[in-house]
Amino acid sequence: MGQETGPTSVEPRQGSLYSIDADHTVKKHVDDIDISNGLAWSLDNTVFYFIDSLPRKIYTFDFDLSTGSLSK
Repeated sequence: MGQETGPTSVEPRQGSLYSIDADHTVKKHVDDIDISNGLAWSLDNTVFYFIDSLPRKIYTFDFDLSTGSLSK
């Protein structure tokens, strides 16, 4: 999330979504994030959901539970 430029005003598109693999490798999946506001998985753990509040967007990724990897 970006810095607050005033009350309830955030500098837009300053955040990113990253994952960390078991070997500590860091991967960037999405940039230009405003305010990260949620992570969720489908009931069968095959879809990962990421919520960005300001633009009211939900990103979806294929999720591999055995490796923890995300893909589009």
